[in-house]
Amino acid sequence: MIQFLYNFRRLALGLVLLASISSCSDFLERPPEDNYSDNDFYYTNDQVNSRIAPLYYKPWWNMFSTSFWPMTETISGNMFNYTHLSFTQFTVTSSNPMLENTWGSLYSVVAQSNELINNLDDRVGGDVDQETIDIVKGEAYFLRAVAYFYLVRFWEEVPIIENTYDYIYSPQVPKNPEQDIYRFIESDLTMAIDLLPEKIRGADYASNKRVSVGSAKAVLAKVYLSQEKFAEAKNLSAEVINSGEFQLLDNYADLFLTENNNNEESIFAIQWTISTDYGSGNQSNIANSAGGYGLGNIGDWNVFGPSQDILDIYPGGDQREVENIMIPGYTYDNLYTSSGEQFTVPEDIDAASSGSAIKKYVVGGDDPYDNWGMTANNTYIMRYADLLMLYAEATMGGTGTTSDATALMYFNRIRERAGLVELPSITNETLLEERRREFAFEGEYWFDIKRLLSTNDAVEYLSSQNRGDQNFDQFYTATAEDLIYPIPANESASNPLLLEEAVPYDFED
Repeated sequence: MIQFLYNFRRLALGLVLLASISSCSDFLERPPEDNYSDNDFYYTNDQVNSRIAPLYYKPWWNMFSTSFWPMTETISGNMFNYTHLSFTQFTVTSSNPMLENTWGSLYSVVAQSNELINNLDDRVGGDVDQETIDIVKGEAYFLRAVAYFYLVRFWEEVPIIENTYDYIYSPQVPKNPEQDIYRFIESDLTMAIDLLPEKIRGADYASNKRVSVGSAKAVLAKVYLSQEKFAEAKNLSAEVINSGEFQLLDNYADLFLTENNNNEESIFAIQWTISTDYGSGNQSNIANSAGGYGLGNIGDWNVFGPSQDILDIYPGGDQREVENIMIPGYTYDNLYTSSGEQFTVPEDIDAASSGSAIKKYVVGGDDPYDNWGMTANNTYIMRYADLLMLYAEATMGGTGTTSDATALMYFNRIRERAGLVELPSITNETLLEERRREFAFEGEYWFDIKRLLSTNDAVEYLSSQNRGDQNFDQFYTATAEDLIYPIPANESASNPLLLEEAVPYDFED
């Protein structure tokens, strides 16, 4: 379990060693360790590029291995499991290890991004192109911004750390206000936009792995929307849409195949890899599927199942249903067991006593996996469908409804791909419902509820959900305090300032 202050000291003292990577012939391939000097001096463009590669997956793993699901999908009412009942029952306390894992993971991203932002210029030789340096620093600004975007939506008030070295000998760091966190995120993404290259995402998926100007603008548009800066969100999302960089895949099911990692719809995704190093891959294939039915290599570990509340949200003909939820008796064209048999969902499937199981991100037993059952299937942080819906939401501008032709066109593209008819108008309720169907189990619904509903409506909605299993209906009363997580106890114990009032951040501008 990693405490972020410990991470800072450890990194600053040179004890954070980024894992070597065994992937081949792409930017994730790290040159041999003996090409590096003891102080991480970089002599070639390849060495600089390889330095950013682990930041696309390694420090994120502690959050995405398990913690992300209870903190977003279980608490929002999309998932059910017996291991993390405190998220189902709204009884999460500061001692919950999932909070500690996520906090530590995100601040590890921050710390490692800081190392590049602050020190890369001084650690390169004369043969390294300035363009290469700028792009890698742009990626670091982008990744730090994404980490803070999660932090502010989970906790609202957290410490802004720009330079790890400032806190080696004085690790007491105050929280900063929510508005300052958002200002800092906007600044980082603006820097990323200035430094990153422009792209058009084509069929050469290997070239799509790294983020671009369009990636940074898309995330910034979402950051604007989260602050109710509707005009800025609409204008920037329109700019990215009109750039032509991204496009929807024709088939929803194709989004979640490993062979389609970094497709044209992917704006930013965690780049998992098969490795002998534990904690490099995607655990969904074993945590969310019927492992005991041959879809994984370590037995039956289907901890998470769909909630009873989500089982009936799909109308007839919605092609997304079977790609998100395993329906008993359904046979998948693209899902095979480890013995090579086409997978038909057993009639008695029962992940987490749900009477069903989760399909999304489950790629089957014939997909390459490591010794722990983890696969190289990417985890989406943002995809183009999100941006199209973001435009529609920004167009509503807080009014709760729109019939704007452009907003409807973008919104209905999502429904058309799913096999549903067009809608003549959009409301907060229809948008929230459609986003739940589209992004089920991708970690969006918790943030959608808090953004699209008032505090009172969100509390009432969460309290009305059936949060039991298939055998027992269960309802629990949420409160406004449940919408923001408590600071992890281990963090506040080592840094008591986290329990005090937030202090305005000193922006040097």
